[in-house]
Amino acid sequence: FSERLQQPRMESRDLVESECDEDGDEIPERAATRRQSVFRLVLLVSAVSSTEFCYAAEIVFVTPLLLEIGLPDRYATIMWSMSPVLGLLLQTPLGHASDNCSCSWGRRKPFIVALACISGLGVILVPNGKILGEKLGDSETHRPWAIALTVLGLVLMDTCLDSMLSPLRAVLLDTTERKHHNLGNSLFALSSGVGAVIGFAVGGIEWRSWVWPMSPLTDQQITYLLALIYLILTVSLSCCSITERTFDGHNSQSENIFIRFMKTLWHTPPDLRLLAIYGCFGYTGFLGCYLFFTDFVGQAVYIGDPSAPEGSHELALYRKGIHMGSWGLCIFGISTAICSLCLKKVTAALGDRLVFVSMNVVFFVGCGVMIMTQSVYVVLPMASVLGVMNVSLLSFPFNLVSQYHERYQRSECGIIRNRDYGLDVALMNSTMFFGQLVSSAFLGLVTEKVGSHVVIMYSGSIFGFLASLVACFVSFPCKQPAASSSQDEQTEESSL
Repeated sequence: FSERLQQPRMESRDLVESECDEDGDEIPERAATRRQSVFRLVLLVSAVSSTEFCYAAEIVFVTPLLLEIGLPDRYATIMWSMSPVLGLLLQTPLGHASDNCSCSWGRRKPFIVALACISGLGVILVPNGKILGEKLGDSETHRPWAIALTVLGLVLMDTCLDSMLSPLRAVLLDTTERKHHNLGNSLFALSSGVGAVIGFAVGGIEWRSWVWPMSPLTDQQITYLLALIYLILTVSLSCCSITERTFDGHNSQSENIFIRFMKTLWHTPPDLRLLAIYGCFGYTGFLGCYLFFTDFVGQAVYIGDPSAPEGSHELALYRKGIHMGSWGLCIFGISTAICSLCLKKVTAALGDRLVFVSMNVVFFVGCGVMIMTQSVYVVLPMASVLGVMNVSLLSFPFNLVSQYHERYQRSECGIIRNRDYGLDVALMNSTMFFGQLVSSAFLGLVTEKVGSHVVIMYSGSIFGFLASLVACFVSFPCKQPAASSSQDEQTEESSL
């Protein structure tokens, strides 16, 4: 056992020595190549930060926007469930279609650009639905156009931003060497954390009071405008960093693409199925806490009431709690960024499985602490456990998909041997939609029945515990080629 633990370190040392000259100094050409690889990875994953920016704006402003246009409460659950339902239906077919795309741009880039454009339309509609509705004939008491356009914008933005992550992740695995996959997935999580910090910070600024007093735009419109500009900029950087080979999908298909898709999905290997089960439990627990965190702080911690009369003490407490909850989500973003930076060194020291399981344990224990205390001085710092869980969900499943595919290429079964990244990355991404659907469709109803928002953290703790149990049985390949280049990847990380 000790020899097996030491072997990766010996291989890593041999690799580093092979890239050094006789005096032990690193060969300049290879060092320059490595820096270029890291820089390209940073550009490639930059679009991920724009998705988190948009999510932050949605979490901060969506409830006031919906109340302002008069959406009835009984339809709120239906509205929140539409995006994950569409995502579940479209995610794996889109992934399989990108595997077989023969566009001259490449396999993944057309999907990234198309989904970014549609989500950009959603970003425009959300803060401007009320204005557009008035131009289409809405009155002060009857706003059907405003409701329809705002909800349409939310659905387009949510579904397409989430779906865009799959081709981004697939192109990362397609166009980088195997030894860079772990680093790329860590940078993916880092970009997510950076985007969340920027988004919640921008959403917390009172633009018309502090920055732009004469602005004709509302704070919501300014925030979403900045989100749109950031989305265009980062997606452009990501697409410019992608160099894909053109894939001749027609020559490789001897049967209908839908039949091939169903066969491939049906023959999903057991280790991928278990990883998907982990993702379902993990995302259900994480997204329930993340989406309803500000509401939890406003009602369970500050004992506020959003339905209280205007000017009442209870409503003031609720709004203060929402504001403090937003700062807690900033801590979440910082935690995500820090954990993603430290992940490689920690896993190299303690092992992938121990770190993977421990991160899930930290999450469900942290939720339990928030249940027991409900103190703002404890709850806000404990928002950092959401960041720990976020990095676990964004990193380990996709690192394992990459490792599994090396094993699939040696399989005797043709369907398994010919699996591509697009479908399996989409399968993992579908677990996020599943978690969002369960959280949006049922958590609000359970909270209403129980009469306490503490149930939000109970949900996080229970599903986090189930995710930890499943994580114990997730397959980690015994021989991991990426481990042989751990020193090489650490050098790359230091160049950031």
